Amino acid sequence: YNSFSDWKSDFSMRALSSGYDASTIRRLMDSAYLNQQVISLDSGQPEFSKMPWEYVDSAVSDGRVSTGKRKFAEQRAFLSQLESQY
Repeated sequence: YNSFSDWKSDFSMRALSSGYDASTIRRLMDSAYLNQQVISLDSGQPEFSKMPWEYVDSAVSDGRVSTGKRKFAEQRAFLSQLESQY
């Protein structure tokens, strides 16, 4: 797309052709705007800006693993219920 406006127009047309209500699409798209800060933050995510081994070294620690195991154990019954239900 050459602009955010072009994207909005194309998105709206595809939504219309998929059967979504025109007034709903218009209401939602009228308030949609390009937030440049989101674009900047997205392009700087460590998962994509660091080498995989650098990311893993910074994201995984013994403390985080222990916390995850503890929280899993605390929620085991609830998670089992969800698994059975879904």
